[in-house]
Amino acid sequence: MSMQKNINPSDVEFWMDMDQFSNYIVDSSEQTIIFNIDLVKLASIRAAISNFVRILARRPIPVYFHDDEQSFNSRGKAIYISAKITNLRQFERAVGLALHEAAHTLWTDFDQVLKAWANIPHEILSLSDKKNIRRATLEKFIHGMWNIIEDRYIDNFVFNEAPGYRGYYISLYDDLNNDMIGEYLKSDYFRHPSLKSYDFRISNFTNEATDLLALPRLEEIAETINISNIDRLHTTEDRIKCAFDVTKIVLECIDEHLQKEERGEIPIRGKDMGLANPSDFFDFGDGEEQEEDEPDSSTKLEMGESEEIDVGKQMIGEISDIVQGKMPESENFDATEKISDEPPEKEVLKEINKLIKIQKEFITGNVKKEAVTSQQKALLDLIEKHGITMVRVDIPITASGNDTSLKVDCIVVKKMTKELILSGEKVFPLSGAMKFGDMVPVPPPAVKQAVQKGIRLGTKLGRKLQIRAESNPIKIIRKTCGKINRRQLHEAGFDAEDLFYKMIIDKRPEANLHISVDASSSMAGEKWYKTMTAVTAICKAASMIDNIHITVSFRTTQESKNHMFPYIILAYDSKHDKFSKIKELFPYLTPSGCTPEGLAFSAVMNLFEGITPDEEERFLLNLSDGEPYFQIEVRDTSSSIFYHDEIGVYHTKTQIDKIRRQGIEILSYFIKSKHEENSSKLEKNFRRMYGKNAKFIDVESVIDLAKTINELFLRSFDEKIS
Repeated sequence: MSMQKNINPSDVEFWMDMDQFSNYIVDSSEQTIIFNIDLVKLASIRAAISNFVRILARRPIPVYFHDDEQSFNSRGKAIYISAKITNLRQFERAVGLALHEAAHTLWTDFDQVLKAWANIPHEILSLSDKKNIRRATLEKFIHGMWNIIEDRYIDNFVFNEAPGYRGYYISLYDDLNNDMIGEYLKSDYFRHPSLKSYDFRISNFTNEATDLLALPRLEEIAETINISNIDRLHTTEDRIKCAFDVTKIVLECIDEHLQKEERGEIPIRGKDMGLANPSDFFDFGDGEEQEEDEPDSSTKLEMGESEEIDVGKQMIGEISDIVQGKMPESENFDATEKISDEPPEKEVLKEINKLIKIQKEFITGNVKKEAVTSQQKALLDLIEKHGITMVRVDIPITASGNDTSLKVDCIVVKKMTKELILSGEKVFPLSGAMKFGDMVPVPPPAVKQAVQKGIRLGTKLGRKLQIRAESNPIKIIRKTCGKINRRQLHEAGFDAEDLFYKMIIDKRPEANLHISVDASSSMAGEKWYKTMTAVTAICKAASMIDNIHITVSFRTTQESKNHMFPYIILAYDSKHDKFSKIKELFPYLTPSGCTPEGLAFSAVMNLFEGITPDEEERFLLNLSDGEPYFQIEVRDTSSSIFYHDEIGVYHTKTQIDKIRRQGIEILSYFIKSKHEENSSKLEKNFRRMYGKNAKFIDVESVIDLAKTINELFLRSFDEKIS
């Protein structure tokens, strides 16, 4: 029975947009590591896997990228994942491995495991001495047996407790239970009772090709472990004892078999084949792993490599059978079936050993993982600290009578700090920090002056926006119910029914005002200074009023790997930031890049999600200088579409209409310089996009700002009353 993959795409996409996977490689060999889209994607992947782990564990467990300086064995305190996850297949395996390791943190008592090596039963030590097995080799074998039993226990638990995660385990086990291993299970190899032979056979009890008659008392060992009833071993101590029991049987078999060979009662398997005993080739030796030559690109089998033998191509049996112990009956398989009657070459034996090594790395928790460099780690830490993520938006396109859509990846920065700004334009495209020699970088003087001017204007503006803080009783007459309006009593008896009135107290709910600022290159100079003055003034005014929550985002673009991405920065959030942040950081901001207008609106709309009109009044204030301009590269092709003129204007208009339908009031300021060229066309498109909400005012005028903003606030209240 072939295994069915049952990962529900919607389940995966809950935490991770699978469409974001593309063929990218984070090359650690580069001399200079720069911020790029690959690192943003990688950070998003780590965050997604962290969510999977947190849900399973019901508590936060740190998830880190592997680096060369940390140990693989985290002893249940943290989980380390590969830094090379470039496709959905690798992501599934990484999730499965992370879940497996998370399960260890829940149900494995690592202190008991450490104590076990000091408490090996005397009879096992005695048997080991008779065989001349070194203590290190014995401990390694026992640890391997315990790992096998422990893994079956925790995997069975996850399968029963979190069936939605089974698909990830399927992907993980695809790499471990493969057709090549199955062929060697059916061959003459590993039928000589050595530690390695027993280790190999026991490790593959769940493989369909297992043969319980391959070694003495192998059936008894299978009954001792009893995978189908593995949950009976409630504690780590129980599972360690089971490993001791298995080890004792194995040692007895090795000793017993050797005595029979010495008496000539049975042939020495392996010597009959004209070779040294093949089991000796794989023997544990003195407890130290012999390093194998690295395979070439055609034979490399490291977990997560894209150029690998397809070890999961013919995985047999359902994964539920594997983890729940539904072992195949040994009589269903021909134990005499061989790969070949001819002895294999040494290279083939090496290849077998590599396959086994991959299995053992998983069993012992030492799966090879791609490491990040110190430079990459520093940038990943920066990305994650500032919540830099990818948001995918759809653009409907009509071409040749057919409606379709393009998917555009947008970079969204959820937190702006001075550290991020001073990282430079490669990381933060709006960084205008000026450095003179060894001096500390300073903001451009003109932008700093514009912000200072905005603070002064904002103080005046705040006094003119006190309507938000007022509480006014409003009497609504000519109602058919309520209190009787005495002034209308003279109309009684003339079939008048609207003799009542209602009083409404205007206790304004909190206002959620989001300011979206066009920070493209066309806004440079005079227009930018006006904009920064206006934005600062509005934020200052809002800080003087208790019931206004304000957020500010800037939209631009950034190039990464010869590809342009919309780039949106959430620069200020009054719920978490003090106004002093504006005073300190806004002077560093300078415009650059293109104008992704409607794309940016789509990417930040989650700021309003979960907010109902009854809880908060919601407003969007836009400042821009005209129309969108952005080049969209069509995926998997060499063509591109200009997000400009009709396409850009139409998409932005549809996004604004969508925002309105969500009950969000909109106000949009057209920013114009004194010597603007082509102004009529820009103004026309601006009106098309924002309709009646388009305003052409002097944004440095307190009177004009107060008038339009108060109108915005009153519009929302009037609609509520009506």
